[in-house]
Amino acid sequence: MILYNFDPSAYNFYPKCPLFVITGFKCPGCGVSRAFYQILHGNIWKGLSYNPILAVVIIIGIFYILSSSHQKKIAWSIVLLIVMAMWWIMRNLFHL
Repeated sequence: MILYNFDPSAYNFYPKCPLFVITGFKCPGCGVSRAFYQILHGNIWKGLSYNPILAVVIIIGIFYILSSSHQKKIAWSIVLLIVMAMWWIMRNLFHL
């Protein structure tokens, strides 16, 4: 409810990413609060512009939830970790 009513881009009470504050590098989740705020208000493309990997994470999450076996859940978890690591490297190398 707070996220819906208070835009993280306009209010300073939201926590800052400690990794970004300390190192200047963006973590894989930087921009997710702003992205969810925009998506909650129907601005899907603007939301995804804050953190484009969010769409991929949601899709992987759906597959994880729908997986019937423990082995498939482990496989989807590994896929998620690999995707997040690749995103983390790419967003800092290419300033995405």
